[in-house]
Amino acid sequence: MKRKRLAAACLALTMLMGCLTACGGTDTSAAQSTASTPSEEVSASAPAATPIPAEEAQDSQTEPASAAPEAPAPEAGVPDPNAKASELASYTEKGYDLPLFDETLGLSYWIPIEHDLANLVSSYADMESYQWIQENLGVSIHWNQCSVEAKSDQFNLMVAGGDYCDLIDGVFELYSGGDDAAIEDDVILSLDDYIYDYMPFYTSYFVNDDLRKTVLTDAGHYGSIYQMRAEKSASLTNGPVVRLDWLKECGLPYDQDNLPKTIDDWHEILTAFHDKYGAVTIWDPTGVEYIGAWGIYASMPGGQGPMASNLADGFYYDQNGEICYGPTADRFRDYIETISQWYAEGLIDPDFITSGDRNYETTMFTSDRTGLWGASNLQEIMVNVPDIENILMAIPNPIIDENSYVYGGFSSYTMNSATAVSTQCSDVERALIFLDWFFTPAGSRMGTYGMEDITYTLTDDGQCQLTDFVTNNPDGLSDKVAICLYSTFGAYLYDPSFDNVGMTPTKEAFYEVWKSNWDPENCVIENAAFTSEEAAEQTSILAEIGTYGGTVFLEWITGVRTLDDASWQEYVDTCNQLGAQRALELEKTAVERYNSI
Repeated sequence: MKRKRLAAACLALTMLMGCLTACGGTDTSAAQSTASTPSEEVSASAPAATPIPAEEAQDSQTEPASAAPEAPAPEAGVPDPNAKASELASYTEKGYDLPLFDETLGLSYWIPIEHDLANLVSSYADMESYQWIQENLGVSIHWNQCSVEAKSDQFNLMVAGGDYCDLIDGVFELYSGGDDAAIEDDVILSLDDYIYDYMPFYTSYFVNDDLRKTVLTDAGHYGSIYQMRAEKSASLTNGPVVRLDWLKECGLPYDQDNLPKTIDDWHEILTAFHDKYGAVTIWDPTGVEYIGAWGIYASMPGGQGPMASNLADGFYYDQNGEICYGPTADRFRDYIETISQWYAEGLIDPDFITSGDRNYETTMFTSDRTGLWGASNLQEIMVNVPDIENILMAIPNPIIDENSYVYGGFSSYTMNSATAVSTQCSDVERALIFLDWFFTPAGSRMGTYGMEDITYTLTDDGQCQLTDFVTNNPDGLSDKVAICLYSTFGAYLYDPSFDNVGMTPTKEAFYEVWKSNWDPENCVIENAAFTSEEAAEQTSILAEIGTYGGTVFLEWITGVRTLDDASWQEYVDTCNQLGAQRALELEKTAVERYNSI
C-alpha cells in the first residue's frame, strides 16, 4: 500500500484542476431520503469473520510518531472493555447496539463514486444500504462526491479552498506526500490519541503486528482508516488468454496439454493470427508509464514482472534479495526491443496510444481484432459469451525460457480505499465509532456482501450465501455489480471469501494456469516507510523520470527513435541525472526502516 501511495502521488502531479463545490462542515440537517422499501436489518450476530482480539500496542514506532495508547489485552474475541467508545456507544464482542447514538450524528463525506455504481445510481444517498445506515445507526451523511476521473482535480480544489468534509476518502493517494503530509498540513487528524479508545473493533486486528504496521503511515502515525483484510491472499486475479479455435484453424500445436509458455511461443502465435485474420495483440493503453499489468508485459523480459517495468514504482527484489530499479535495468531494454519489434511487424494494435475506453479489450475480442491478450476483462466476457471454454484458453504469462518465472506478490492487508478524519470534523469521537462499526461482523458483511436477504443470506454456520437476485440478476448485472448496489464504500473489513464471488469452474481453472509459473515471494515491494521529506523527494524524482521515460518509450516503440547502445545509454544517464540512483537509495532506506518498526 505504501508503494501505491507514492505512485498515485506521481500521477496526481500531472492532473488539471476542475470545479468543486465546497463541502461545508458537518450538516446535521442534511438527512438523506429514507428507503421506499422496508428497511434491511443487518444482524450483529453470527460474524462472517471472527474479530481478532486487540493486544497491547508495542511502542515500536519511529520518530516522529507518538506512542500509541496502551491497551490491556481483553478476553479473546471481545473488544477492549475499557475503551472510551463505551461511554458513547454500547457494544459486545458481536457488534454495537443500534442505534449507535441517542442523537443523530451528522457527517459530511467526500468520496468519488465508483465506476460500476455510477452507471446505476446518481448518488450514494440513493442506495438502500446508506438509507438503512441512517435509519438504524443514527448517522446522517451529507455526500460530496465526484466521478473517479475527476477525483484528483476535485480533491485538490477542496484542499485549496480550506473547507474540508468531516470524512475524506483517498487522502493517502491524492494528497502529495500522503497521509503524513496531510497530517503535517492540518488537513487530516493523526489518530494516535484516538484510535485505541474509539475504534475497538478496528484495533482488535492489530494483534497481527504486520497488519498493524501496514496501516501506519510512513512516519509511524495512525492516519487514514483502511479498508483491510485480516489475512493476505495471492494477488493474481487475471492473466493472458488465447483463441483456442484460432489455434486449431491455424494448425498450431498448442492445447491444454501443450501451452505456449515463452515469448518465442507468443511471437509464433501472434504472427500466425496476424497473417490469417489480420489480428493484433493488445498493449495496455496506460502502459507507456505503467508497463506491466497483464499479458505480454506481465513478465517480459525474463519474468521480471509488473513492478520492474513501472516507471513510477519500479522497485523490486531480484533473485538475490537485492532491491533494484527496473526501468534502468538491461533486461528492461530487452523488453522495449521486443515490443518495438512486434509493433514494427504489425502484431500490436497501432491504436494503443489512444485506446483508453474501459470496453477496449471486450470490443477488440468481440470484433475478432485480437486473439491473444492479457484478459483483465475476462469477467465481462464470461458473462456474455456462451461456451467460452471452447473459444478461449488460459495460458501462462510469457517467460524468456523454461528456467524463468513471473515475479508476483501477495495482496496487502490494506486495500485501495481508506477514510481519513479531517481536522474540521466537529465530532471526532463519534465519527470514529461510526467508522468502527464497519469492522464489526455486521458492518463487514454489508461492506463486502451488501444487504442481508437482498444480496445474501446467512447460513447456519454464519457464512454469506448469495441470493438469486445476485446469481440470476433480472437486469443482467454481474454478481459483483449487483452486490455493489447494496454494499458500502470506503473503509471496512473485507471478507476474503468474496474473492470467490463469480468464480466459475472455468475461471478457477484459468487461475491455476496463470499461477503455474508465478512466484509471489519475489519482486513486489509492498511496504516502505518514507518520511514526509523522503516521500516528497521520491515523488518528484519519479514524476520527472516518468514524464521523460514515457516520451522516450513511445518513440522507441513506434520507431521514431532507434534503440541502439548509444540511445539506451543516453536514456539511462538521463534517468540517473534525474535522480534514479537517489530514488533507489531512498527506497532501500525506507524498506530498512519499515522492517525495523
